[in-house]
Amino acid sequence: MEEGYLLIEKAFTKEHLELVKRYQSRMANNVVAYDVTDVRSIRYAVGVDVAYKGDTAFAVAVMVDRLNYSIVGKHSSISKVYIPYMPGLLFLREGAPILRALMGLIKSIGSRVGECIILVDGNGMLHPRLFGLACYIGIIIDKPTIGVSKSLLCGTIHHRNGYSAVMLNGREVARVIRYNNRRIYVSIGHKIGLDSAESIVRSLIYCRVGESSSISISTSTSTSASSYTHTQRSILEPEPLRLAHNAANSLRRSQALP
Repeated sequence: MEEGYLLIEKAFTKEHLELVKRYQSRMANNVVAYDVTDVRSIRYAVGVDVAYKGDTAFAVAVMVDRLNYSIVGKHSSISKVYIPYMPGLLFLREGAPILRALMGLIKSIGSRVGECIILVDGNGMLHPRLFGLACYIGIIIDKPTIGVSKSLLCGTIHHRNGYSAVMLNGREVARVIRYNNRRIYVSIGHKIGLDSAESIVRSLIYCRVGESSSISISTSTSTSASSYTHTQRSILEPEPLRLAHNAANSLRRSQALP
């Protein structure tokens, strides 16, 4: 799997753009957009993120216990990247570094891999071809996967009774979680439904350091609103992704690169 990916990674040029887009459209048909397991049995959540220094990618996967938010596993990878960022084609740039970090983590956690879900800093089905980075990662590792993005790549926001959805060509492709003027966009990566993806991300939004705040976040479930009160400033980011983001940047800073 990785050898084939690296061949694509190193050989890719702009002439391959349409070929890659057709690949995404075809692979979108393989995305499983419903729960394949009882989400209540998912004890662990893994966040993956990538930091950069020049053409070097620093990817980190962090596994968190959903019962107490403790870190139970972590693995990193450092690798060269050969493809610049292009909207809608993030999997070409970040797919290999993320997979290296994830595969290392999966090897170290043993049987617990069957009880985890992956959160990717990027889009899933919130994508022009319904196949973003989170879908690619989910299909390759064959695990429930969620995309979490801070920016709206495509589609339009529709406000409904108690929640906000992102619609694309008449299809609901993401949910919006907001606090004050900040938003994140939650979409299906693989093997999970949108209701469950939103619920899991909400449960993993953790608060750190700062002033006391009371957050009222609307939800699409039968309960119209859930209130989260913390004695800390809210950070609108799932805890596994926050940890992965910080770890990737710490790894980048620790390397004595020219």
